[in-house]
Amino acid sequence: MLAALANDAESWTSSAANLAQVAAIAVGGLWAYNRFIRERDEWPKATVEQRIQHRRLDGEHTLVRVWLKVENVGAVKMATDPVRTDVYQVLPVDREVTRAIDEGTLIPEGGLEAQWPCIASRERTGAGEIEPAEADEFGFDFIVPTEIETAFVYSYIGNPKKDQLGWSLTSLYDLGEHRGEQRQRAERVGRHKE
Repeated sequence: MLAALANDAESWTSSAANLAQVAAIAVGGLWAYNRFIRERDEWPKATVEQRIQHRRLDGEHTLVRVWLKVENVGAVKMATDPVRTDVYQVLPVDREVTRAIDEGTLIPEGGLEAQWPCIASRERTGAGEIEPAEADEFGFDFIVPTEIETAFVYSYIGNPKKDQLGWSLTSLYDLGEHRGEQRQRAERVGRHKE
């Protein structure tokens, strides 16, 4: 009887050891999946900062300067193409915008953002690559009418590895004073569809 009990204990111990090995393999597989498959280290990751300044040049013209600082926080080289900034007029509201507001079409049905009139757009193609743990800056100058009081500034950095995906920032910027500055930083590890 003692021998049978010893055989049963040995059988249970062997089964428990086998079960522990299966559990260790499963945990290791889950770790490898999360580390190498889900993390997808082959895709770039970025932090984007938008800085806007303006200076009144004369009674009719204001210089608006937009800088984009792109920091590669990922583990792979990051291509930046295209890099674009658009400036839209918010205030004063023009006749077309007033009509769109009255008709309820300023924000299109199913849309999420208002369709402001575009003052100017600048795009840089073939902007280059940013190594991991490094950053680059892109600057754009706009000359806008001094009558513009508030602008909507949209900046986009494309990711050539993913068609139509990239990083973007938007800001409402007031041009009321003779000079001003505003910064906005976005910790963007994911990607944004343009």
